[in-house]
Amino acid sequence: VQVAEYFESVAPVEAAAVVADHDLKAYESEPDDALADRARSSLQAAAERAIGLGSYAQALVVSEQALRVPGREEDRLPVRALASKAASATLQHERAIELARESVAWAEEHGSDSQRWMATHVLGLALIEADVPGEAFAVLAPAFDAEMAYDPEMALLGSVLSNAAMRDAKWQEAADVAVPVMVAAERAGDMVTLLEAMTSRGTSLPQLGRFHEGVALLRESARLAGDSWSGLRAQNNLLLYTSADGYMPVEEEGRSAFELSRRVGHAALEMRLMTWVAQFDEYSGSFDEAVAVIDSVDTADGAYWEYSTASIRERILWRASGDSSHL
Repeated sequence: VQVAEYFESVAPVEAAAVVADHDLKAYESEPDDALADRARSSLQAAAERAIGLGSYAQALVVSEQALRVPGREEDRLPVRALASKAASATLQHERAIELARESVAWAEEHGSDSQRWMATHVLGLALIEADVPGEAFAVLAPAFDAEMAYDPEMALLGSVLSNAAMRDAKWQEAADVAVPVMVAAERAGDMVTLLEAMTSRGTSLPQLGRFHEGVALLRESARLAGDSWSGLRAQNNLLLYTSADGYMPVEEEGRSAFELSRRVGHAALEMRLMTWVAQFDEYSGSFDEAVAVIDSVDTADGAYWEYSTASIRERILWRASGDSSHL
């Protein structure tokens, strides 16, 4: 414990993993409630730090360690949320959904309103990342109350609901839900929730005949969010619309977003953005480069994007050789 306290005092953020490791060893050598609480708290801080650095695989390992430390379920709820989000980012969708459902089951029976809303939004995120936004919408919509959007957890739930509606092509619902969330988040100074809602609304409006308004929202969301998950999502969605004629993606923005996805370390979005870059190379006749980009990114077995990526790769090989025997 003294070693952990030293590292915590000199470098509370950078030494998060060191602190967590020492606290966990102290708990394992002499289990008691105080050491359990300290170990869980340190492991949670290390997981948060890992996510901040884009090290989602490490965040999942550390947060799973924290969940094995005994303690009150309400203290484990935010740790399970971190683990679920990290599992989604590393394409472990079944695990992400399992963790989120565990939280929902506990919160529905024992939790406060805020804990229920938190658990529900985490499950919604896991379902969205697993490419089942309709299921996410069905989970989130009954829980959302626009009049309660001033509560940070409800506002966050609403931003995820707007995302689910957008991903499920419920354009009007996505745009409408985003408005009270944006108003509440702006007043509260909650930039993450604000930018998430802006991105979903901005992506939906062009589908409702409001192209320039939607693109403007996406551009501003990307600008404000910068090199972050929210900025990456805004840039990814912006590619659907931006170009001289309003629809073909802009190559420079696509390549920039792809490089950002690699820095952020989010495998799911990296996989999506890779398909844009591969197609840019394909259209310019750089077939070898296009295949190399595809092969540089891991895909998840059985995931939608694995099939999409495979079909793009096969098409490029056919165009490069004229030989369709591999199809």
